[in-house]
Amino acid sequence: MVVRGRGTVVGVRCAPGQARVVATALARRPECVFAHVLTGSWDCLAEVQCPRDRLAGLVMDELPGPPGAPP
Repeated sequence: MVVRGRGTVVGVRCAPGQARVVATALARRPECVFAHVLTGSWDCLAEVQCPRDRLAGLVMDELPGPPGAPP
Protein backbone atom coordinates (compact mmCIF):
# COMPACT_ATOMS: atom_id res chain seq x y z
CA MET A 1 0.00 0.00 0.00
CA VAL A 2 1.29 3.44 -0.90
CA VAL A 3 0.72 6.12 1.75
CA ARG A 4 -0.78 9.17 0.03
CA GLY A 5 -1.31 11.38 3.07
CA ARG A 6 -3.04 11.24 6.41
CA GLY A 7 -5.91 8.84 6.82
CA THR A 8 -9.36 10.35 7.32
CA VAL A 9 -12.48 8.33 8.06
CA VAL A 10 -15.66 9.60 6.39
CA GLY A 11 -19.25 8.51 6.97
CA VAL A 12 -21.81 8.69 4.17
CA ARG A 13 -25.60 8.65 4.29
CA CYS A 14 -26.95 7.11 1.10
CA ALA A 15 -30.19 7.13 -0.83
CA PRO A 16 -32.35 4.11 0.13
CA GLY A 17 -30.89 0.88 -1.23
CA GLN A 18 -27.74 2.56 -2.56
CA ALA A 19 -25.17 1.83 0.16
CA ARG A 20 -23.46 -0.91 -1.86
CA VAL A 21 -23.21 1.35 -4.92
CA VAL A 22 -21.66 4.15 -2.86
CA ALA A 23 -19.24 1.83 -1.04
CA THR A 24 -18.11 0.34 -4.36
CA ALA A 25 -17.59 3.80 -5.89
CA LEU A 26 -15.54 4.88 -2.86
CA ALA A 27 -13.50 1.66 -2.84
CA ARG A 28 -12.50 2.23 -6.46
CA ARG A 29 -10.96 5.62 -5.68
CA PRO A 30 -7.15 5.48 -5.56
CA GLU A 31 -6.99 7.22 -2.18
CA CYS A 32 -9.45 4.83 -0.49
CA VAL A 33 -8.00 2.40 2.06
CA PHE A 34 -11.29 0.65 2.85
CA ALA A 35 -15.03 1.10 2.40
CA HIS A 36 -17.70 -0.72 4.41
CA VAL A 37 -21.49 -0.89 4.22
CA LEU A 38 -23.07 -0.33 7.65
CA THR A 39 -26.41 -0.30 9.40
CA GLY A 40 -27.42 2.58 11.63
CA SER A 41 -26.95 6.33 11.24
CA TRP A 42 -24.25 5.99 8.55
CA ASP A 43 -24.84 3.75 5.54
CA CYS A 44 -21.20 3.60 4.45
CA LEU A 45 -17.86 4.27 6.10
CA ALA A 46 -14.54 4.74 4.29
CA GLU A 47 -10.97 5.72 5.06
CA VAL A 48 -9.25 7.92 2.52
CA GLN A 49 -5.61 9.01 2.47
CA CYS A 50 -5.09 12.53 1.30
CA PRO A 51 -2.57 15.33 1.82
CA ARG A 52 -3.93 17.80 4.36
CA ASP A 53 -4.01 20.69 1.84
CA ARG A 54 -6.29 18.66 -0.48
CA LEU A 55 -8.59 17.19 2.18
CA ALA A 56 -11.23 19.94 2.21
CA GLY A 57 -11.70 19.75 -1.57
CA LEU A 58 -11.86 15.97 -1.49
CA VAL A 59 -14.49 15.85 1.24
CA MET A 60 -16.57 18.82 0.08
CA ASP A 61 -16.32 18.56 -3.71
CA GLU A 62 -15.35 15.03 -4.78
CA LEU A 63 -16.77 12.57 -2.26
CA PRO A 64 -20.39 13.85 -2.36
CA GLY A 65 -20.53 12.83 -6.03
CA PRO A 66 -20.72 9.01 -6.00
CA PRO A 67 -23.87 7.57 -7.55
CA GLY A 68 -26.41 6.86 -4.80
CA ALA A 69 -25.18 9.53 -2.41
CA PRO A 70 -27.68 12.37 -2.24
CA PRO A 71 -26.24 15.85 -2.89
